[in-house]
Amino acid sequence: AGATVPTFVEREFRFPVGPTMLRGRWDRVDIRGGEVVIIDFKSTDVRAQADADRRAKDSDQLAIYTLAYKEVFGRLPDRVELHFLGTQVVVGRARKTEAELNRTREMILHAASGIRAQQFIATPDPYRACPYCAFNQICPFTAAAE
Repeated sequence: AGATVPTFVEREFRFPVGPTMLRGRWDRVDIRGGEVVIIDFKSTDVRAQADADRRAKDSDQLAIYTLAYKEVFGRLPDRVELHFLGTQVVVGRARKTEAELNRTREMILHAASGIRAQQFIATPDPYRACPYCAFNQICPFTAAAE
């Protein structure tokens, strides 16, 4: 058996959540025998399977990707995976539910409302997001300038 050929790689998506247009990009989407799997790659070194699965289950990013897939293609993906590419590849797996997607919508609406009202307190992480953020030159909370 050969390796799975990805259906989408770095595929962009956009969809409305209330008055907010959400844009993003899936790292990879595989459709394997009718089963849809959204895959996100992480450079973090995770070694324990339980930790990898917990991170996949708790991932807001994967919840947003799941919501995006449902909005764009009209169905939930069957599974989401985090592929941790540390010293060894460990794959965390989870399934997202409609209840989780409802919470994700609420989270997006709340964050967007706060941003529009300029009541959004950023929590910068200098080693992760700030250096790559498009707003790091104007953000009063940026850790990228340090």
